[in-house]
Amino acid sequence: MKVIIVGGVAGGATAAARIRRLNEHAEITVFERSGYISYANCGLPYYIGDVITDPGELTLQTPESFFKRFHINMKIHHEVISIHPERKTVSVKNLENGEIFEEKYDKLILSPGAKPTQPRLPGVGIDKLFTLRTVEDTFRIKEYINKNHPKSAVLAGGGFIGLELAENLMELGMDVTIVQRPKQLMNPFDPDMASMIHNEMRKHGIKLVLGYTVEGFKEKDNGVEVLLKDNPSLQADMVVLAIGVTPDTVLAKEAGLELGIKESIVVNDRMETSVPDIYAAGDAVQVKHYVTGNDALISLAGPANKQGRIIADNICGGDSRYLGSQGSSVIKVFDMTAATTGINETNAKKSGLEVDTAIHAGLNATQLKDLDLAYAPPYSSAKDPVNMAGFMIDNIAKGTLKQWHLEDIDKISRDKSVVLLDVRTVDEFNRGHIDGFKNIPVDELRERISEIEKGKPVYLICQSGLRSYIASRILEGNGYETYNFSGGFRFYDAVVNDRALIERAYACGMDY
Repeated sequence: MKVIIVGGVAGGATAAARIRRLNEHAEITVFERSGYISYANCGLPYYIGDVITDPGELTLQTPESFFKRFHINMKIHHEVISIHPERKTVSVKNLENGEIFEEKYDKLILSPGAKPTQPRLPGVGIDKLFTLRTVEDTFRIKEYINKNHPKSAVLAGGGFIGLELAENLMELGMDVTIVQRPKQLMNPFDPDMASMIHNEMRKHGIKLVLGYTVEGFKEKDNGVEVLLKDNPSLQADMVVLAIGVTPDTVLAKEAGLELGIKESIVVNDRMETSVPDIYAAGDAVQVKHYVTGNDALISLAGPANKQGRIIADNICGGDSRYLGSQGSSVIKVFDMTAATTGINETNAKKSGLEVDTAIHAGLNATQLKDLDLAYAPPYSSAKDPVNMAGFMIDNIAKGTLKQWHLEDIDKISRDKSVVLLDVRTVDEFNRGHIDGFKNIPVDELRERISEIEKGKPVYLICQSGLRSYIASRILEGNGYETYNFSGGFRFYDAVVNDRALIERAYACGMDY
């Protein structure tokens, strides 16, 4: 099976890795037009503000590390320029040398994301006007700040990126103003809750210009003049447009896929598009709102990751369904935390919904994977730990993952009919390991698989359980029966050391 994925960030990268875990022999190629994969957009303002100082921390993987672990071809600076469903191919342009070639697929996944909304206003193209969506955008803004040392900035838009960027620019010593056409920041919040955000922003010196419409931009006095409708203009050394995003669906439209709100891609609950063997995930797709049941656009990393996983399950013969997006989100606003889920009171009343009822209740353990949980860099990760627990439980329930536990150690260490395998690095293994375990690092496993005796169950361990799970999928894909240690060596070491300390305390007659 040959799978092509368009876009290597949240949904695309997740789908690629999950397909590999479920199918060791699938041929998987990801085309990403930027120079970076598997990065979190919400972390970008924190690099600009020097909270994140290492550029490498913006990305979870590189094309090289992705290939080493998953044997997936990540083709950066490659843009898919057209889809040909009738012959199941895509046309791809190598952005480094201009070469155009055609690539066949059995299954195609579209995860192109969304692009910053670019209003048709005078002056949008001037060089002191920025948008923030990609790692390259981040470096461009950071380079401008480092070179020119701007003292003031206007941010057009008061959503998540606008607020995060405002805080980070202010921490750099800049005078920051946010212009927002609605009379409140953060539209997902009710006005009374938004007022608390406003107070926190003002308390820290952020100027708020709410209820004003931006009409254009002009270069003036080595800066930018921001033109406001029926009001005096604002002056700043730089401007960032943060007024929202638009689904990036030109490819889908030209290929004849059904489109929905703002020309987003229409998918069913299996994330299938209107064209056979083409799936879509992330900011480019139209989803059902979990609360209202209405069609919606919800651009968040958590849902994109879940959708990528669902696509992978279905491509590999499963039947996973996306229940809809609840719109859970969280943001750090200086010393305040602001979070929201579902819909606000204003919209609930418009929809005729009671606002004091529960949104999600009566869950079993496998349903944890379906929870729509909030993500922002200071608080969590796009793959929330609660969801990850649900994913693991789902894998166990379906038989995709079999486990062994601490209480099994004495039995399996004496059992000559099993293989004991530690897949951590050599250095980790040398710093401490369980007697009887052979060490083959997970990234060397495919090349050294002949060292593992066939016909015997393989009991795996790593530091936390993740790498041994990946090793389990590699071995299962090659005909082995595997069991993964629940908790990892870190857990094992902590428990064993704790027990030893207790025993020593008792032996020494200490009052423990």
